[in-house]
Amino acid sequence: MIVRLANFDTDALDLLEASMDFVGRMAFQEFASENFAETVARNMTADFVEVAVAEDDGRIVGCLGMSYLPFFWNPEKLSAEELFFWTAKDAPKTAALRLIRFTMDRIRTRGRCLATFRRLETSPGALDRVYRKIGLQPVETTYMGVI
Repeated sequence: MIVRLANFDTDALDLLEASMDFVGRMAFQEFASENFAETVARNMTADFVEVAVAEDDGRIVGCLGMSYLPFFWNPEKLSAEELFFWTAKDAPKTAALRLIRFTMDRIRTRGRCLATFRRLETSPGALDRVYRKIGLQPVETTYMGVI
C-alpha cells in the first residue's frame, strides 16, 4: 500500500465512489448535494484543498481531505482543517494511520498550523485515541440539523 497526493485527473472516479460510500455511511446523508458528482469535483480541485489517498493494488482504499486557509481568529496563522476522512470497509488495517501520518507530514511542511480533525458519531471509537496520541485534544462538540 502507498499513500500519495490524489491526482484528480486520474483518480476522479475512485474519489467519487469513495465520496458516495462516505456519505452513505454518515449520519446525515440528507446534506449531500443533488449534483453530488459536480460538488465532489469542485471541492476536490479547489486551490485550498489537498487530498491524500491510500492506494492498495491500484485501488484507492482511503482518502483524507484537508483545507488550508488563514485561521479565522488569527489570519497570520494557517488553519489545516479536515474535510473528510474515509477508508473502505476492506482497507488494510494500516490505511487510516498511514493517511494521518502522511497528512501530518504535509501540514508540518507548511509551517506552524492549527490542525483540526473530526470524529463523527459514525467514526470508529479508536479514532479518538489516535488523535490524542498524535497530540490533538478535543475542544468542541458540533450539532447539526436542517432548519
